[in-house]
Amino acid sequence: GDYANICELPQGICVNACGIDPTSNLAFCASRPGDENLLRIDCDFTGKLVELADKSAAGTLSSFTPVQGDVCFYGLLADTFQGAFDVAGNFWFLQSTARVFRITSATLGMLSGASTPTQPPTPPIPGAVPNQDEFLISANVGNVADIVAIESDFEGTTQEYLVGCFRDSTPNAPKVWVQQVSGVTDPNSPPLPIELTITSGGNPQGSAGATWSFQNRIFCAYNNAGQGVYEPLLSTAQIMGIQGGRRVGSVAVAFRSPSDPTASNDGMNCITAVPPFPPFPSTSSTTTAVGASDGDPHIHTLDGEHYLLLSQGSFSFWHYSGVDAEVQSKKVPVDFEVFAHYSGHSSYTKGLLLVDRSGASAQASHQIMELTAEDCRWRAKTPDGSWQLVDKPVLLANSEDEDEMTAFNVARSKGQKMHVEFMMKSGAGSFKKIGTLYATCKPHHHMNMKMAMFSQDDVHLVKGQVGPHGHETGRGYRSDHLPAASLLETTGQKLRRDQDFLTKKDWTELGGSASAKAYLKQVDEEGIALLQSQSCSKEAEVASRATCSKFLGSPPGPKESLTGRAANWREVFEDCVFDVCAGGGEAAAELAAEILNAF
Repeated sequence: GDYANICELPQGICVNACGIDPTSNLAFCASRPGDENLLRIDCDFTGKLVELADKSAAGTLSSFTPVQGDVCFYGLLADTFQGAFDVAGNFWFLQSTARVFRITSATLGMLSGASTPTQPPTPPIPGAVPNQDEFLISANVGNVADIVAIESDFEGTTQEYLVGCFRDSTPNAPKVWVQQVSGVTDPNSPPLPIELTITSGGNPQGSAGATWSFQNRIFCAYNNAGQGVYEPLLSTAQIMGIQGGRRVGSVAVAFRSPSDPTASNDGMNCITAVPPFPPFPSTSSTTTAVGASDGDPHIHTLDGEHYLLLSQGSFSFWHYSGVDAEVQSKKVPVDFEVFAHYSGHSSYTKGLLLVDRSGASAQASHQIMELTAEDCRWRAKTPDGSWQLVDKPVLLANSEDEDEMTAFNVARSKGQKMHVEFMMKSGAGSFKKIGTLYATCKPHHHMNMKMAMFSQDDVHLVKGQVGPHGHETGRGYRSDHLPAASLLETTGQKLRRDQDFLTKKDWTELGGSASAKAYLKQVDEEGIALLQSQSCSKEAEVASRATCSKFLGSPPGPKESLTGRAANWREVFEDCVFDVCAGGGEAAAELAAEILNAF
């Protein structure tokens, strides 16, 4: 919560509405007051990064000697003090209280800079010249002092939103402003803005002058009243109705950190970075359930089981069936399955295969997607049997007699990664989301994944490793309690081989590619002693906990006293300690943090 000077701009330069472009790692701001130019900030930290990181971790940034920075001007901009980048490199900003602009990544890349403030550039920046706007939404912004651009599915489908925190004067209440900006066909008739009154978790005072977004998590700093940093939890949002041209409702927040009081600040950060604050604890929500596999791998089932897998091979990770997709009077059976391939004596996850076998006839066009740790890039199988890269959002629909009944909806996720939503047509003919698969992957290392079910009511239809098993040994899989290694003594995990979920088919027989089959055969180990008698000294355990804390933060309290997401956080932290101590290194901790914070 401390402010420290790390880069000094030329005298007389004042900036606001700052953001870091995640596609180039360049920082852009609006100069104000006066010339109102878009400008780029250049700070050369060559040879200083280690010192900067060490002092930041130690909380001694105030002793850092700031580097000399410079600026480059790009041209007149609409008067603004609220701006932010999205993961695609588009720069969003507001003007007054009624207009929303976007400078696309393509336009930003075409602009030419100058050493002094410039007149309107070519191509024009939105809002700089009348009637030459690239994008404009008329929206009631209110008293928002700073914004972030995020993707969220809190309304049911993944959309892009601008979000800001503020305190309304009438009535005197803290609120969160949310404006959908994706899918707008008529700029003058956008979705109504949402004003969510903060009703639990805190009552922050004053204005939130700085707002940050880390991997789609929002943090608002109410610095001018010394209130500290709060995180709005959009998953708790309840929209009640429409009032005064806005949708209104409530939301919970969580206090995250104290912060220095100041009346002159702005939020700017690397939006794809791991959040500097711990994951939020459980709310009382029971609408979703999450199953996951991380590290060695440690399996977390949808009903709360937590165990260590002791086998390699291809397993049914998540299998959803037993319900029909429906369009008017037409119904077809839904059949989604996710296979995971675990390799090596540590059984790390090396491959994922997503198969949509939905349909009542053999003529149904099935969809198949694949991801391996060889290069960590999604691929989809085409109708002619070849494979193509999936590197941007796309809907891959499974059709029955030309009717699209089920689909993989590939959407942009945190850190410009992709997540996959499993969709089926409902009775109204529109797509309904069943669940979302998140995967984090490090090339030539391993991947972690988790499946977030959209509704708790669908969990009973899930089979596979993460399916509910009633907390009973031997139910749904064999309970092979092998001698525990010392690394597991403090985690309380069961040891399993999951032979009931092991498929006898090879990767291509399941639907995967020949190249992935060859890679998985290469990384598999024959004749291995699964879970060898490894030990972790006390000193190594302490060092491993420090490494995991660096990426995950320090979880609250003992596991027995925690519930929901807080308990899951504690489990993932202990998994991380196990993996790091067993030789996984910082890569294991980094991937654990990424999958824990993926939502």
